[in-house]
Amino acid sequence: MVSPAEDSIQTDVPGEVVTNGIPRPVAYRRTRWGKDPYALCSYSTLQKGATAKDRKRIRKPLGDVVFFAGEHVSKDFPAMVHGALVTGRDAAAKVLKTGAKRIGIVGAGVAGMGAARVLTDAGRSVEVFEARGRIGGRTWTDHSLGLPMDMGASWIHDPKGNPLTELAKEARAVRVKTDYDTMYGFTPDGTPVEYEEIADWTHEAFEVDQNYGMTRAKLSEEAFEEGEDLGGTDVIFPRGYASLFPLLTKGYEIKLNHVVEAIEWGADGVCLLIDGARQEYVAVMMNRRIGVLQAGSVRFVPPLPNDKQVAIGRLGQGLLNKLYLKFASPFWDVDKPWIMLTGPEPRPFSSWFNFTYVTGAPVLCGFQGADQAWDWEEKSDVETLQTALDTLAGMYAKGGANAGA
Repeated sequence: MVSPAEDSIQTDVPGEVVTNGIPRPVAYRRTRWGKDPYALCSYSTLQKGATAKDRKRIRKPLGDVVFFAGEHVSKDFPAMVHGALVTGRDAAAKVLKTGAKRIGIVGAGVAGMGAARVLTDAGRSVEVFEARGRIGGRTWTDHSLGLPMDMGASWIHDPKGNPLTELAKEARAVRVKTDYDTMYGFTPDGTPVEYEEIADWTHEAFEVDQNYGMTRAKLSEEAFEEGEDLGGTDVIFPRGYASLFPLLTKGYEIKLNHVVEAIEWGADGVCLLIDGARQEYVAVMMNRRIGVLQAGSVRFVPPLPNDKQVAIGRLGQGLLNKLYLKFASPFWDVDKPWIMLTGPEPRPFSSWFNFTYVTGAPVLCGFQGADQAWDWEEKSDVETLQTALDTLAGMYAKGGANAGA
């Protein structure tokens, strides 16, 4: 099964899209993570009614046979790639203590790959099953526009103490700092504004809707308190997050296009039902996203304990989508990474990242988070492109259409 988020890659801009005074994009790429059956969201959040104890309940193993990993069970780094990596490594350490020799891993995202590497280095037999036709999960570097573009995770946040920093150093992955204080903005009629003049709603959309994938009104107070600040200026990978994958995939096999339908577990071990066939393991690690767990896409036999099911149901589904626009050449200020739309009220596509700053390529990436992201998943490419270009025209074109009008 091919995910709708990455099925037929349409890169040519439809002819009916009007540019209103700015250059016409030569290609585009958009994400719809809420429609991806192997994600169903971008990352977990503590919505109202949820607490960090729910993450702990989900993380708790089923005896010594089924272990859980992923950003949604992370105590210190929820919603982050390094949260997935750390929980994968931690779960692998727990598996090693059981003495299990043959382990199955469900999902070849960063959590699954991180766990598999630890187990393989310890001499265990590991098989990793990935439903998609690629590795990485939502950490996905796409090249359909002729350059590396991270469709999901893009940054290492707080790199000073981040475990991904050491991995990036070992991989000799190129990193570029992106300072949020150098962002600049425009009003919808194209009037430039300084960082200090950017409207509060713009900061809210940038700092809350995008970082949490959910509006402030729907988040619990604890959502703003959880997680650990490691320090340092955020960095991005010009060659994509996939530049880390060779180090994570050494020494074991990943079986792509293998859909795990059920996990049958008991005191004596685990059976995975994969494409109708049963495979036995001493232990299994489950790394699917919170949206997939909530949807029940993978059956547990017997069912998960009630407290774990309740905890899974309480976590929120955060959503952040991207729209990449490639142009023949830049028409924007290439020296600053972030471009913001400000004004009296919220509008679609209010924040843009300037990839010329990072790669030299004439590419802008627009973001939609929280409720806007869910709403825009239902809109056509034509409507999405038109609204995004109207926003840019309002900022950059003399007499251009008002953004979002």
